[in-house]
Amino acid sequence: IKLLARRTDTELRFDVEDDGSGFVSDTPASGMGLRSMRARAKRHGGALAIEAVETGGTTVQLVLPLDRVLQPVDDAVPDSVSTA
Repeated sequence: IKLLARRTDTELRFDVEDDGSGFVSDTPASGMGLRSMRARAKRHGGALAIEAVETGGTTVQLVLPLDRVLQPVDDAVPDSVSTA
């Protein structure tokens, strides 16, 4: 697995690549996993791209606008969680 994280003046970009068996990228997703990932990226003003590589493996790319990433998020995990 390869992971690349880059920051520019305007965006954060994450690329994840593997050399596994991949998947058929033009087949509609039946589960919620990929749809949920795309929806979360969109909610933060970003985009998620998932691509099967012809030679095997998959590439996932997440791009988020830096100005949105630096803002607080309503569904963020709190710094501390009460166990009482």
